Amino acid sequence: MWRKIFSGRERRRYVRLTTELKVDFKLDDEGSEIPSHKGVTRDISLEGICLTTDAFSKEKWEEIAQKKRHLHLYISIQGEGKKEKVEADAEVQRIGVKANVVWHQNHLLGLHFTQIEKNNQEIIRSLITDNLFAGYRPV
Repeated sequence: MWRKIFSGRERRRYVRLTTELKVDFKLDDEGSEIPSHKGVTRDISLEGICLTTDAFSKEKWEEIAQKKRHLHLYISIQGEGKKEKVEADAEVQRIGVKANVVWHQNHLLGLHFTQIEKNNQEIIRSLITDNLFAGYRPV
């Protein structure tokens, strides 16, 4: 179940690609340059990602969203001889729970990019385009 953080009507401007990419991340106020948390994308677009992670409790994610704290993301993109790391800053737009058992809880986070360089956007655009049309054959 998703919990919306933002108000207003949602409009998707970009295509989403369902894919699992490794993501390392840290919160904006964590002093270390090394990301200390991990997750995996569920999907990606030019606007953001859906991230699955077991970092923090649901209450902590709600606090992060409410305070509009940023996450610094390092998204690993691999394929056909390419290995690239996309960096972006993002904020939490939605919070959901994928699996909830006593010892483990995976959160689904809708993250919106707040800052991403053009070259990183192009890497994501290529990833989406290459994979969306990879199996396409005109009739």
